[in-house]
Amino acid sequence: MGLQAPSLGGNDDIRRRGFARQEHRNIEKLLRVLERELSVFDRGDRPNYEAVLGVIDYFKDYPNSCHHPKEDIIFEKLKSRDPVAAANIGDLRAEHEGEARRLRRVAQAVERVLGDQDLLRESVDKIIRDFIDRERQHMEMEERIFFPAPRSTYCGQKTGQISP
Repeated sequence: MGLQAPSLGGNDDIRRRGFARQEHRNIEKLLRVLERELSVFDRGDRPNYEAVLGVIDYFKDYPNSCHHPKEDIIFEKLKSRDPVAAANIGDLRAEHEGEARRLRRVAQAVERVLGDQDLLRESVDKIIRDFIDRERQHMEMEERIFFPAPRSTYCGQKTGQISP
């Protein structure tokens, strides 16, 4: 699938942003897999449920155990140094909790399909598309507002590091 490990960089904050951005690129690849399999499902064919379940498993574990903690560190430092910039970003933790709720809905819908339970294809499509679309919107916000905020806020620092 071509997922890549982020390259190591200089200081911790720049490296965390680099890791998080590479993870976003990897997440986008997984969203495309999910989207492709959803298209197969929408045509009435059988998608590769092993791939779908693999994507779901990734989203159940990796963001909360690895990705979001990096963002939380960056965000906490930003809040302490520039509350206005942090306020423009909003409630990152609530956004991440919303992602987890949407993922649970996706997992439940797929489980119901695999268990031959009654569920309209349109409902499954809507649940999964909502997850895909909202993930992309969230990552776009982070790429556009959140990740650049530390650098623009601390442009006087040569390293771009957010220091306490």
